[in-house]
Amino acid sequence: MASLNECVRDFKKELKKGKIQRAYKGIFDFLAKIKIHLLEKNPKYSSSGGMYHGYLDMSYFPVTTDVLKKHRLKIAVVFNYDTFQLVVWLSGVNRVVLKKYWELFQEKQWKKYPLVQEIDKSDSIMENVLRTDIDLESEEEVSDIGVMINMFITDIEDVLKYENKL
Repeated sequence: MASLNECVRDFKKELKKGKIQRAYKGIFDFLAKIKIHLLEKNPKYSSSGGMYHGYLDMSYFPVTTDVLKKHRLKIAVVFNYDTFQLVVWLSGVNRVVLKKYWELFQEKQWKKYPLVQEIDKSDSIMENVLRTDIDLESEEEVSDIGVMINMFITDIEDVLKYENKL
């Protein structure tokens, strides 16, 4: 295994090429476009925070609605650097909320979106992959992803509104 200093030297060498910075900025710009699109097209959505840049593991932004807030839940639109996938998560404001809703969705035998396998090791209750091959330069892609996020939120809210247990 390479030492930390060797890794830093390799990282520095790659940064000098300039491609990493351009790609990294492109990913944030794309996430920002999705966020702006969602908030402009859906007045019921709000974002309780800025963009989380991460440690080259993930970058994300949160989105919520009044229904989700009532249940202390939120949505995270996540770019996963390990898989290079864009994913939407249902998450909670803390571990207690995460576990409560994960258990409730487990009880319901929820199948629409995959629940995480181990809630104690996760920051989300369920995750849905939106894209694996992302065209960061496509405005149509932003709109398509917005539609998928809207469907995810609507599906979750429908369960929360109409299910007595939740």
